[in-house]
Formats: sequence, structure tokens, C-alpha cells
Amino acid sequence: MRQPVIRFGEFELDPDRCQLRGDGRPQKIERIPMELLTLLVENQGKVVGREAIIE
Repeated sequence: MRQPVIRFGEFELDPDRCQLRGDGRPQKIERIPMELLTLLVENQGKVVGREAIIE
């Protein structure tokens, strides 16, 4: 199932393509940093524990 593009600030995060776009320019991100960034963006304003990161 396709994950939606996540928008925050001036950025767009596309987990399916492993891309972070800022000012319309895509930057390729490796899988593990992408998963961590997605987790953090989805939990903005919350403390994300070590256990959640490890999962």
C-alpha cells in the first residue's frame, strides 16, 4: 500500500520514493534514515522513545 506524502514546513517527505523535497528539489535518503525521519515527522510534538525507534 502506498504511503502518503508528508508535508512539514517547506518540505515534502515521500517515504515510497525515499525522497525529501525542499524547494522542489528531491534528495535521495537511505531507507533507515527515511524510516526514522518518517517516524519523527508523524509524531511531531511528542517524545519518541527508544523502543519506538528500534521497532
